Amino acid sequence: CRTALVALPKTCRPVIRTQAWVRGVTRGDAAPLREAARFTSAHPRLRELRCFAAISAMLDDDAPDAIEGLDDLTDDPDQPACERLLGHVVHALRACQRLDVDGARRALDALEATLAEARAALPPDPRLSRAIGWADLAIAECCIVGRDLQTADARLCAVIDNDQVAPATRLAARIRRALRVVGFHQAPLAVRLLDEAALEARRLDAAQEVATAGVLGGMYALASGDRAGARRRIDAVVDRPDPAVPSRHATLGRVLRAATSDGVEASRDLAEGVRQAAEAGDYGSYILLIMTGTRLYIDRGDATRALLTLSTAIAQLRNADASGVLAEPLVAERERIRLALGDETYQRIAAAALAELERTPTT
Repeated sequence: CRTALVALPKTCRPVIRTQAWVRGVTRGDAAPLREAARFTSAHPRLRELRCFAAISAMLDDDAPDAIEGLDDLTDDPDQPACERLLGHVVHALRACQRLDVDGARRALDALEATLAEARAALPPDPRLSRAIGWADLAIAECCIVGRDLQTADARLCAVIDNDQVAPATRLAARIRRALRVVGFHQAPLAVRLLDEAALEARRLDAAQEVATAGVLGGMYALASGDRAGARRRIDAVVDRPDPAVPSRHATLGRVLRAATSDGVEASRDLAEGVRQAAEAGDYGSYILLIMTGTRLYIDRGDATRALLTLSTAIAQLRNADASGVLAEPLVAERERIRLALGDETYQRIAAAALAELERTPTT
């Protein structure tokens, strides 16, 4: 539906803008929103589309070009409070994404001042109420960067409990509260929050949030000792992949599933993940899966297979990237193994790994 909307003439962009205000924005909305605002003019409603695209992308830890040229939304006192709040939200999220503590503090002050002004506007229209929800979410992010988790939790709870806030914004607040504030020290609560988020994400047809909530819920269920619950949540993401969901979700799922499986099943699962990551050119997932598989072999006492897996992957990454930068994490992992084993043992195992590699048929 979002793709179809983008393909419509630009006169239909108000439909997309209205959807963004009413439903909120999710991670999967960034690309269509950017496309919808591609011919941005000075019209404030088109700048809104760029704000929505920026918020959506930064919820997914992306750094969109959409942030450029939005300063006028925050600096012009004649702009409606909704639009100025959106501009401040974008700049606050960008500072948080960069872990810029000073920038986040400045953004927090600006947000608080604009938010107080917006709340004093009576009667507040629905758009202003939804913009306030985004502002509360951005303030929580600034507080997290500044390590004020108590205030962050209060702001996120305010978003979650406010029925006037767009549903997608409440969804983002649930996921962020579980991941950024609650965490492992309250793992059962994190699981409950993420299960609620998964239900809401399905209702909104937000595929990336469904996968995120599933994988993270499995991670926290595993941390709380519920291996069966962890496996059920992870399997739903890994075994029934959605084309709209980036492969990193399945990668994390496979890594976590290895902790709930026996050695043979885990090795097979990780190998399939490596194959998919290699075909997709997803080097980050490829490296993570190789490192997980290597440590699995080490835990099983099979240092030869661990070294063979690492050395083969290093060679493949160096073929893909002549600079060698991609291979550096795996080179460091191999050096860690060498130091742990000692030179003499390492050289003996390296010779055994080379002999096994030479016996392996090539295709």
